Amino acid sequence: MSQDPKTHPLRLLGGVLVAEIDIMPLPPLPSSDTPYSSNIYNVAQILHSHYETTSAVLSSGNHNRHRLQHHARLIFNDALPLLLALEEEIETDQSLTVWLQDVAEQFLELTTRILNLEAEEDDER
Repeated sequence: MSQDPKTHPLRLLGGVLVAEIDIMPLPPLPSSDTPYSSNIYNVAQILHSHYETTSAVLSSGNHNRHRLQHHARLIFNDALPLLLALEEEIETDQSLTVWLQDVAEQFLELTTRILNLEAEEDDER
């Protein structure tokens, strides 16, 4: 899924050419015969919100350093602890474990993109 933004089509945003970045959506919670706890639903909703917000910033082309840093902190300080807490709660559910691994990998991809954009911005200075 890793993609180099330099190889993506360019579009004009505020008079500046920016690379369009395709970001896959987070997978929904897997279906289950027994309902998940409200904690699992709440964490999934928070993770989805953080992921969508960060994805929108990356896709917008508005890569202001402060916005990127804010979203990196959001992932490190909020999403990551939620992923770790959820991991402890779902140890026995294989489908949730696979879902959690997928979600964690997609957050890792977002984080990598943020760090790469910050590095590119540093190189341009």
